[in-house]
Amino acid sequence: MDDLFFDYDSIANLYDSFMRFVPYRDWALKIYRIYKSFNLKGNMLLDLGCGTGNISRYLSEYGFEIVLLDKSFKMLLESLKKNFKNKRYIVCSDITQNCLKTNFDIAISIYDTVNHLNDFQLKQFFLNTHSLLKKNGILVFDFNTEYGLEILTKHLQIRKGDEYISYWGTEYDKEKKICTLKLEIKFNGKRVKNYIFNERALFQKDIENKLKEIGFKLIEFYDFHTFESFDNSSERGIVVCQK
Repeated sequence: MDDLFFDYDSIANLYDSFMRFVPYRDWALKIYRIYKSFNLKGNMLLDLGCGTGNISRYLSEYGFEIVLLDKSFKMLLESLKKNFKNKRYIVCSDITQNCLKTNFDIAISIYDTVNHLNDFQLKQFFLNTHSLLKKNGILVFDFNTEYGLEILTKHLQIRKGDEYISYWGTEYDKEKKICTLKLEIKFNGKRVKNYIFNERALFQKDIENKLKEIGFKLIEFYDFHTFESFDNSSERGIVVCQK
């Protein structure tokens, strides 16, 4: 499968404005409760595909020492503008093939990150992350389902900032299982920029098979929004797996 197209460097300076409605603090609390449920003692956290660090800034309030990893250097620069309550480090690297020397108690990858990976890259991501976790460490990640991506195509989103208005239109290719976001940004000075981002639908059985093959010993799926059982009506799933 070809690589999916996404270029977050191109919108890094606007990303936090676009996402200001996202309940990152609530998501961080959810992740912390998952971490506590495993009775893990360490505080080393790896945020894979961290973007501008919106979730990790709140997770740092729970005492985690955090490594922020993303392939977008400009997104990482935006993360440095945020206040963290504990130590944080940034690494500009691909989430599928980084070679960190540290092992982690928990790794996270939140908000569509894995939907940007093709099939080979997804397996490499799981394999690489497994190698970076301590014994009994956990990986927590979310993913958009096919049902969720199809719902996105039914609505044109409009997001406004002080200096721009943006239009978020999506198309879903049922055969290829690829969702294409067409983002148009109109600035007050009449300048217009257009961007394209791709995601692919992911499926529970395929994810589960890959995780088992790599050696994760516990794999649980939940509905991201309710944290109840994951099913065909789930627009987004969250996966918790243990090494």
